[in-house]
Amino acid sequence: MYFDSLLHPTLDGSWINGKPGQTFTAVAENIESLGLIGACAVGLPGVGDYDHARFYEESKKFSSLYPVAALTSIERIESEVEQIKSIGFSAIKVHPRLLGIEPRKEVLSQIFKSAHQAKLSVFLCTYYHCRPGLMPIEDPYWHLVGAIDENPETKILLLHGGGVRLLEYAELCRFNKHLLLDLSFTSQKYLLSSVQYDIQYLLKTFDRRICFGSDGPEYSTSDSIDLLNSLTSGLQKEKIENVSFRNIMSFLGIAPMPKPHIATF
Repeated sequence: MYFDSLLHPTLDGSWINGKPGQTFTAVAENIESLGLIGACAVGLPGVGDYDHARFYEESKKFSSLYPVAALTSIERIESEVEQIKSIGFSAIKVHPRLLGIEPRKEVLSQIFKSAHQAKLSVFLCTYYHCRPGLMPIEDPYWHLVGAIDENPETKILLLHGGGVRLLEYAELCRFNKHLLLDLSFTSQKYLLSSVQYDIQYLLKTFDRRICFGSDGPEYSTSDSIDLLNSLTSGLQKEKIENVSFRNIMSFLGIAPMPKPHIATF
């Protein structure tokens, strides 16, 4: 069984930089054809005609989709979080590059605080590489650490696992039970690099604190499943289930989970 931790259906079916996107119907049909348990449908600010209410309404047409709202402004964080909560969302996506901000401690801390007060989980993009002018000029890792220190109870899914700094972000998750490490995008982008070996190491030793996704439409869910099957070949069944669906579903509280297994980290 498999639950995709990160998919990006859009209201108009478009995607970033003119690339082909996915409608909600197409995503739901793909989930059904692949036999998945479900997936997180995650919005992005300014992408695909995004709108909080319409995105939520479209997601709720499909029982397989777990809707995640996009934070669209840092100028009115508290009021927007309240709006997102009132619509019915249980989680928000924070994408610093699309918001045009540097992921500094002060801003992240305010977001984490507001989300926790509203009982929302945070999906935080931790991939920072981009063209000049959009990359942070200070180390985002330590700004994140500072924001977490000020908001240790906020539930945060660290999307893309910090990219090439995967093990650093894994160690951050090791010491905070409210953090979960997502391997979407990174697992596909860095195939055949040393990062692949880091992923295999984590699958063997850190299976209770990571989850696997596609970051569709950047990468397909079917390709992600094939990759996960390859990387987990020979592992114990419980480890595979933890990474494939149990961790993310338990983290989000979206379904009753089988009895827990002994941690391996």
